[in-house]
Amino acid sequence: NKFPNEEFVDPTTFDWNDKTKWASYTFIPDYKPNGLKVDVVICPRNRKIDKHRNWKKEKWQLLVDSLSQYSIGSCGAVDTTYKLDGVINSFDYDDISSDIEMIRNSKIVVCQESGLLYLAMMCQKPIITVDELNEVSIAHAGNVQISSVIGGYKKVADKIIEVLDHKTNI
Repeated sequence: NKFPNEEFVDPTTFDWNDKTKWASYTFIPDYKPNGLKVDVVICPRNRKIDKHRNWKKEKWQLLVDSLSQYSIGSCGAVDTTYKLDGVINSFDYDDISSDIEMIRNSKIVVCQESGLLYLAMMCQKPIITVDELNEVSIAHAGNVQISSVIGGYKKVADKIIEVLDHKTNI
């Protein structure tokens, strides 16, 4: 609950719609942007705790392969995410500040229920959530669009393409 001015913030009264209060914040005071800009950000979860929540590496790779016409970035810590082919990994640059930069500069975020989901919500990006069972609950935060897609990587890819091609909203 700490923000750049080191004051504690009460999340129940904080004006989350005022982007000037948090949207430009990074965790490293002297952080220099790396120019991380992609169409799609994926946040593959590969954690030992609650392993049943991890989407398999093969499904993430199939999703990436089916979106080869778009630039794709992957967010997450090097030890709790997958190294996939055809993506720009935020962990190759910095830590969470690179995740923030990549998410803020993307058009859509695909993630599982994790801290990166909440980070994407704070960055006010459209979000598609997935899990290993392909069933998740739909959440709502202010004017952030969040959708769950049931049916595996192909349906997720189709939904992403529809959104990027402006054929539908989340």
